[in-house]
Amino acid sequence: MSSPERSLEQKSAGGRNGFPKEVEAEALAIVQHTANEYEQKNPENTAWVRGVIRRIDFREFQLMYGELAQKAGVKNINVVQPRDIYIRDTEGDDGGDADYDPMSNAMTMDGDLIAKARGPAPFEEPKFRNEIFAVSLILHQIAHEYTHATGYIGYGKIDLDDGRNIDAVRMGLSQALFRTEDPGNDYYVMFDLFNEGVTEHIAMMMSREYLRRSPLSMPNGDTLESAQFEEFLALQNDEKDDYGAAVEFFGKISAYLAKECEVPQDLVEKAFIRAYYRGEELPVVLLDETVGKEFSKMLMRAKDSEDFNDLVESYILPRASNSLIDQWKRFFGFLGRRIK
Repeated sequence: MSSPERSLEQKSAGGRNGFPKEVEAEALAIVQHTANEYEQKNPENTAWVRGVIRRIDFREFQLMYGELAQKAGVKNINVVQPRDIYIRDTEGDDGGDADYDPMSNAMTMDGDLIAKARGPAPFEEPKFRNEIFAVSLILHQIAHEYTHATGYIGYGKIDLDDGRNIDAVRMGLSQALFRTEDPGNDYYVMFDLFNEGVTEHIAMMMSREYLRRSPLSMPNGDTLESAQFEEFLALQNDEKDDYGAAVEFFGKISAYLAKECEVPQDLVEKAFIRAYYRGEELPVVLLDETVGKEFSKMLMRAKDSEDFNDLVESYILPRASNSLIDQWKRFFGFLGRRIK
């Protein structure tokens, strides 16, 4: 990846690799402690959320994501079991609404946010029931974090130019660099928000596919319908956040490359998804040669929707040369027909 630091070397395609058992155990203990504290304070909401999670067919989830990974050439994927999904509070947590922690291989969900979704309607939609919103939120959050968990994850050491040897984690298309000996402190992530945009793109695709394959019953006895879930996604889109901006940017860059190379847009998207699952680096040199100088550096540092707006305003997407188009087609797998 284009960065002042060296990239963590990929040692195998796909899966989760390189995490010492002691690091994993220590990280999991912290997650469990936080979840236990929340459950003691909020037993009813914790039980309700866990009840919804039990209604989700995780065998179907694993099958779906396994199929997606196989199309990328990855045979084995990392999974998170339902028992490793924990409920925690909002305050003092940097994980956002939900979080997959590569250190512990556990997922956490914001119980306070879900409780609000079950309470007074946050949107002026009288026909939209709160339980539908809350169950849809849980399903989509799990799909998003499951995408993180099943993509490429690697842990290891890298040498910096200043002589330091530091911990690093590659996850999907991003890489986290830890500046201290404590992996939970003082770090930054390269290509973080772009990676989240690709993750959210996959999550929307997979959560829709899940409902197409497997009915999801709600605690009130009703079944979550696809049309109701689409309404939830539309409401989420109306409240577009940084992740929404990242999804939109991923769509724009994919559409641009598809038009220039005269290939279907889904072929372009699948190529990025392949890289996400195989642990391949973004083609940053090719991006810079195609779009403009230091485009990849700005993309690497993008942290919010304003950064993506700056990218769009700073770079007028040019016509690509024939030689660049041939290089992109190789990345897409179009010339070698690697993408299914």
